[in-house]
Parts: sequence; C-alpha cells; structure tokens
Amino acid sequence: MKDVASGPKMAKRIRVLQMISSWGTGGTENGLSLMGGMFRQKGIDLKIANFYPGQIPDSWWQQYGADYKSFPCKALTLKSFFTLYQFLKKEKPDVIDLYGLRMNLLGRVVGKLAGVPVIISGVRQTEDWRKWYHVMMDRLTSPLVDCYVSNSQAGYRITLEREKVKPEKVKVIYNGVDLKKYDVVVNRKDILKSVGVDDPEKTVFITPAVIRYEKGHETLVTAIAKYEAMLDNCIFLFAGEGVLRPKIEQMVAGLNLQSKIRFLGRRTDVIVLLKASDVFVLPSYFEGLPRSVAEAMAAGLPVIATAVSGTPELVDNGVTGLLVPPKDYKALGEAMVRLNNDKELARSLGNAGKKKAYENYDVNQVASQMADLYKKILHEKCPS
Repeated sequence: MKDVASGPKMAKRIRVLQMISSWGTGGTENGLSLMGGMFRQKGIDLKIANFYPGQIPDSWWQQYGADYKSFPCKALTLKSFFTLYQFLKKEKPDVIDLYGLRMNLLGRVVGKLAGVPVIISGVRQTEDWRKWYHVMMDRLTSPLVDCYVSNSQAGYRITLEREKVKPEKVKVIYNGVDLKKYDVVVNRKDILKSVGVDDPEKTVFITPAVIRYEKGHETLVTAIAKYEAMLDNCIFLFAGEGVLRPKIEQMVAGLNLQSKIRFLGRRTDVIVLLKASDVFVLPSYFEGLPRSVAEAMAAGLPVIATAVSGTPELVDNGVTGLLVPPKDYKALGEAMVRLNNDKELARSLGNAGKKKAYENYDVNQVASQMADLYKKILHEKCPS
C-alpha cells in the first residue's frame, strides 16, 4: 500500500468535514463511516454531510463516531450554494474532503469563499458518463483543490489525464476493510434459510451492490439466463437497493428466473451473507476501487469481476479471482460455470484473496494515512 508522508505532530484537534454528492449506504458511505471512530483517536473530529435528506439516519453515522448533516438540495442551485456557505461559516472546518462531481464543483467554490483552509477532492470512480462540460468545470475549479486522493492507480492516472492535474497533487490511498469483523463463524444453513434458500448444498453466488446501471445487473441476469442449465444447482443473491431494481425484477420475471435469484434489498449484515456464500460476482461497467471486492476477499470468497478501472488492482486474474470483460455475458457465464464446477479452484482463489486482503487492506492503515494527510497539508497551509 502506498504510504503518505506524515506531517508534524499537532496538539490542536482538526475539524474535518467529509461531503458526499450521493445518498444511501453504498461503498463511499460505508468507507467513510468505518473511519469515524478511528479518526477521533487520531485527534480528528469528523462530520459527514450530503445533499439528500432523510436517506441515512443520524444513528447510522453516530455508531461509527461521526456526526451527520443533510441538505435538502438535489441540484446545484443558488439555494444549495447559500445553504452550504452558511453551514461552512458556522462549522469552520479545517479540512473539507469532497466526494462526487456535484459536491466537488460546489464544495470547492463555496469552501474557498467560506475560508476553509484545506480542500481535498476524493477520486472514487473513473466515470465514463462525464460530458465535456463536466470535465471543463472540473478543470476550472481544480486550482482550488489542495490535494486529490484516489483510491486506485486507475483513478490516479485518469485524474492526471482528464483533469490535467500535476502528479505531485494526487495521492493514492486504497480502500480499507475492518478485518476483525471477518473473523466470525456463521451458521450457513440458518443464514441461507433466512433469505429463502432451503438447500445449503446449492452453490451460492452473491452480488452486494446498489442496483444501478454501472453495476451491471442486467448483464448478470442475462448470463444466468443463458447458462441456466449449467448453473442448475446455483442460487444468486442480489443484496442492495437502487433505482433500477424494478426494471431488473421485471427482467428476472420475464426470463422466469424467480426461483434462482433472490432480491434481498439493502442489508446491514453483508459480512454474514458473504461468509455464508460461495462465490462473489461484480459485473460493473465502471468503478473506482470497489470496496465490495476487498470485502469479499477478506471473507475468503473467490471473486468474479469485470476488468474495469481499479478492479484489476484488487483481483489478480487466475490467482485471487477471475476477471472478465464488461458487458460480456458469455465470459461472465463461463466464469460462473467454471467456479461452480471446480470447487478446488474456487477454494484456492478464495484463500489467496483473503491473504491479499489481510496484507493490504486494513482500514486502520487507511485511517492513519488519511489522518496524516489532513495534518500534513493543514500544517503546510497554516503552519502556526
């Protein structure tokens, strides 16, 4: 894991505001929440803020040691501008750490006007949907950013190429996993029965992901349908909510796959579900560095994923999992059939993945790197 140089020790507690464009409890939110309590131990007081009201309860954040603030604004409007400005003037954060395109564009400008000393831009996805005007606005506001932090080498490269940022302004800090939570023994039979799987001898494939276009559920359902005969003894668990769930459910019904695919909705027990499953599948069209892959590896599952963005940095093809091209249902179906038929290969990939996760993706290391980065940049800008 790439190290971030530590700055001098600082007696003053640092006020950090991490701001998110999206809502829900997806990868970014889960990642930030993991480090709330850890930051507190490192002299950092953390607050989380986003644009969408009523989606994440305060208690969800507070259990991780972070306060939470929501803004009722779904677009970049004058109202959102002034609401955020007033909030920043009241909170007086030392550092704002921005996630998502909208929050980056708004937060950079408002943060500078509100006198926030340090502005950090988080790079979490290598989106293929950005238009030329998104890139132009990103470049125009780039001088306001003190540091970009990418969770993958792929994000690092695209930030240099697309936003024309100097290399010294971009750091790579990988996603972390709370490894101690994965040292649990579960009752597979009872867990599977609770989600409608009565036969624990079936091969269980799990996809814990928000049901959005980029996560590739449509390709996965197509692959299941095309290779149904060779996956006869398999069950597929879709753990997650999202705007495309009704469409995917309709697709599953149209293909008569209701007996093979279980929609579990948003779950707070994903670790338990992972430990009760056999194979992890993530057919994304684009990603950043998918935290769910690192979590699956920590749980000891073999991974089938698409070779997009930072995913190949996690999955060593043929060693810790199998990589397939995006939107290729044939390659995806063949990979699922292969691991269903070859239990020894699946076991080998899972063991190797777990070893890699425990050696490289400890959230304690990630929290230390982020805390050191905040302190270092703040000290450079405000040495007194």
